[in-house]
Amino acid sequence: MTRQKKSRREAGRIPVPESAEQDQRQRRVAQNKLKARQRSQFDQLQDEQRSKRGKGADGQPVKRKTRLKQDPAAVAQRSQELMDQTEPGDRSDSDQS
Repeated sequence: MTRQKKSRREAGRIPVPESAEQDQRQRRVAQNKLKARQRSQFDQLQDEQRSKRGKGADGQPVKRKTRLKQDPAAVAQRSQELMDQTEPGDRSDSDQS
């Protein structure tokens, strides 16, 4: 970050997201405890962790499955609940048992 941009940010002319500001503060504190040679390794590690966030061991984005997709019985039960909520006149298919 350039000196000019940093001074504008401190003056409040450039809005800073809270999470970014907090992340920078934590990094600064952690870096101050390291020696110069370790600092570059620390930066590399931080970059790797940032790039791996939300990805599995193979590097592909993790797809979170919902409970309903994993359990076909739950899907059937939920769809039946939704069908029961609608009025009988609203149904296009009439499979009342």
